[in-house]
Amino acid sequence: MKRIFTFFSILVLILEIQAQSPKKVVIEHFTQASCPPCAGTNPIIHPIMERNADKIVRVTHQVSWPGEDPMNKDNSTDVAGRVSYYGINGVPSSRVGGNNLGSPLDAITDDNINSAAAEQTNYELTVNPVLNPNLNEVEINVSIKLTGPLQGNPVLRVAINEKIISWDSPPGTNGEREFHHVMKKYLPNTAGTNIKDLATVGDTKTIKFNYTYKNIYDISTMEVVAFIQDESTKAIAQGASADFPYVKTSGVDGVIRFGSPTSASSTLKLCGTKTSPLINITNTGSEAISSIKFNSKINNGAVSEFVYNTNSPLKYLETRQLVIDNIGIPFVQNVGNNIEIKIIEVNGKPDLGTANNTLNIKFDPSPITTLNSIFEIKSNSKPELVTYSIIDDLGKEILRGGPLTSNTAVRIPLTLEKDRCYAIETVNDYNAFNVTTKIFNDQNVAIYTGRALVQGRILDYVSTSNIVLSTFEDISSKLELSPNPAHSHIDLRYNANSAGEVNVKLMNEAGVSLIAKTFKTSTGDNLLKINVDHIAPGFYLLEMNENSKRAVKKVIIE
Repeated sequence: MKRIFTFFSILVLILEIQAQSPKKVVIEHFTQASCPPCAGTNPIIHPIMERNADKIVRVTHQVSWPGEDPMNKDNSTDVAGRVSYYGINGVPSSRVGGNNLGSPLDAITDDNINSAAAEQTNYELTVNPVLNPNLNEVEINVSIKLTGPLQGNPVLRVAINEKIISWDSPPGTNGEREFHHVMKKYLPNTAGTNIKDLATVGDTKTIKFNYTYKNIYDISTMEVVAFIQDESTKAIAQGASADFPYVKTSGVDGVIRFGSPTSASSTLKLCGTKTSPLINITNTGSEAISSIKFNSKINNGAVSEFVYNTNSPLKYLETRQLVIDNIGIPFVQNVGNNIEIKIIEVNGKPDLGTANNTLNIKFDPSPITTLNSIFEIKSNSKPELVTYSIIDDLGKEILRGGPLTSNTAVRIPLTLEKDRCYAIETVNDYNAFNVTTKIFNDQNVAIYTGRALVQGRILDYVSTSNIVLSTFEDISSKLELSPNPAHSHIDLRYNANSAGEVNVKLMNEAGVSLIAKTFKTSTGDNLLKINVDHIAPGFYLLEMNENSKRAVKKVIIE
């Protein structure tokens, strides 16, 4: 009887061991480009993590203090989320497997890494990133298998990193110029995705995430990281990572990744008779690129040829921004305007990768005002941090002013010229919503409203040209969006004249549709909802179409 019991005990033990999985240790490091102690600590712990690279998964968070750090500004919200989660109050600081093992010099050691990696875990975890042809979006499939008993409250977290960010000169004040495994975005956000539904040993699931490139310094060093963390204890059960799978073409292969309608700003509204789009190109071929011939046209108008030559050839996966000069605008419609830019030749030869040779940039007409108009600007809270200007398409300054002296609206008459394009520039040096600008026509109707919701420069256009071909009824006044800025969802409130259907699209600055949905509507007020928790922070356009009616609204996602 004792032998039978011993044999049974050994069998159970073997089954338990087989049910568990090898573990990758997740190391989260908190640092800053202007933190003096960080400059002393990081060169010591980096070689330790490098020689243990096969055992660990790394995420570095560039915090907002004690000084300047542009990498924090790339996504301060997600960094703040992880700082708050762990209660980080000083840098440098590290967490190994979610655990606080003391200072980074005490926590990140060969012994600690080997000890944590020797632990067994109840999860298998793999990540598989799939790039789109234009190398500006990635689909990430995360596969999870429960190999042991469910424990705690598990949450899956997924992050996009740049493995190396190198600066020619230090971006902060501590002298550091190289930063490793810097977090760019959590998907969908730092709260992660609950996976408690994997409750029985052997349960599996695959979760899909989408990421649009944003604030990336070098696309060649991007990776995706995933880890499973117990919200009850903050212990991390498993980690995994994968580099972005770029494929090198043998020969010449240029890629147009994304672009904007004008090099002057990121606005999606144009005016005038010509524009010079800004595009981003990348070399994905084995041959360095020294010359590219482009053909461009707007709304199927005349084809313009543009040749880019450089004495500094683009190497493999090197990225560069180009301005395609002076493409003629034959006409502008209320909807459906398109700039087509196509690579014709690379280094005087046909481009081998034709799937990513063409970029279509959508745009809308800028608002049209009258020759006698009024410019209005109002500060919300910090008038001393607001300046403004209006410049015409020949570079002539029409108006300049600021800083403002109060929060009272300032109204300034404008005398404009016929068939001209005017750039309205507002600079908000406050780190929150602070400015509203408007243009009123001679009937005192506001034809343009701009809001500086964040710190920085806002540039928009108005026109006195009437070359727009009206094909759609504008119903923007009947559509309300909230919240805006949005985080996880957007509510659309629409007052419909009759029952029917509306088509809703959310587009990025390049005119790429990220969300497309059709809703049934009834007569009167309708409440529609779209989820945006998987969309990267930034500026977007929401377009709603109902037969020959159309509404377009700006959306900010944080």
